Amino acid sequence: MTAKSAGERSPMGLRERRRRDVQDRLLHTGLELFLTQGYEETTVSGIARRADVSERTFFRHLPSKEDVILEPLRAMHVVFRQELARRPVNEAPLQSLRRTVSSALRSAPPRDRQLALRALRVMGRDETARWVSTRLALEQHGRVAEAIRTQRGLPADDPRPGLLTGAFGSATLQAASRWSRDPNGTARSLERVGESHYALLNTALGNDWSTPFSTEGPPGAEHQRKPRPSS
Repeated sequence: MTAKSAGERSPMGLRERRRRDVQDRLLHTGLELFLTQGYEETTVSGIARRADVSERTFFRHLPSKEDVILEPLRAMHVVFRQELARRPVNEAPLQSLRRTVSSALRSAPPRDRQLALRALRVMGRDETARWVSTRLALEQHGRVAEAIRTQRGLPADDPRPGLLTGAFGSATLQAASRWSRDPNGTARSLERVGESHYALLNTALGNDWSTPFSTEGPPGAEHQRKPRPSS
């Protein structure tokens, strides 16, 4: 590497660090204001003023006020999907999701984990913020369900990945809401609260999926494909 090329690269690294520092300041400031005065009562101008930047700078880093909540959650969803892809295919699907939550919380970069926990606290305490995050939850629901379906080689019309992901997502929201009431909640305590909720899903969804799914037969019948008559 020449001295010139090294010099050309270092300013880019410095600019990126500065961009990240400003974005982090906006995210931390916005989340703090959401917690202390409420999501609806907090404005972009108020966040920018408290972070000591202009509104124009805010919008260079974040598209909208909603993204103060959504950006940290998106980052954690990326880590979650990466960890889910590492789970063994012979593991029960519900067990995979439960273990993925723990591994994602532990493997996420400290910056992403800290911001995501703050966003979850806002979401758990503020009803409007919870509705804001619903759109992201629905978007991620489809991605996670498709990842499970693809990883396990299930047919496109198998409804179980979608049902499991929906139930798991609902349990996660409930767990986050309960966890958010503890002002000293940590990533580890979030794991514990989540596990207490996920355990309730085990009876209905915790079995393995080695038997092919079929909607044939009366309610309560075993989900087994009926053999087709030979031609």
